[in-house]
Amino acid sequence: MRGFVIAVDALVSLAVLFVIITLAFDAASSADTSLRQENALRVFAEHAALTLEQSQLLARSVILNNTTSIRTYINGWPLSICGSVTVFPSPDVNTPTFIVTKSGCTLNSAQTEIVRHSFMVPSPPDVNMYVMEVSTWPGSP
Repeated sequence: MRGFVIAVDALVSLAVLFVIITLAFDAASSADTSLRQENALRVFAEHAALTLEQSQLLARSVILNNTTSIRTYINGWPLSICGSVTVFPSPDVNTPTFIVTKSGCTLNSAQTEIVRHSFMVPSPPDVNMYVMEVSTWPGSP
């Protein structure tokens, strides 16, 4: 009679190996998801900052002292992303000129990505410098 015999210690060692491999894959995949989301939030914040700057929405909002166009832009973001845009006069970055936050979003996430850009606003005969801060955090999907 021919057969295949596996010792109990071999079965236990295979089970332990299987559990270790499963835990390692689970840890690797959850860390990867967090990094991907963090990277996506940063990329989105960079893209939003460039869009706001190049479309002149920021300059117009500062000149007219009206944030309606920025609020419209931010409210058009996907539901899975919350954020805000804050504008400071360049020498005094402690006192914001204005803050616009996406409707329905409150900052309650530890995972916030912040991007800062400076931009110029013409006010003849001079040019004033401002700093824009775009903050993004996960929203409710």
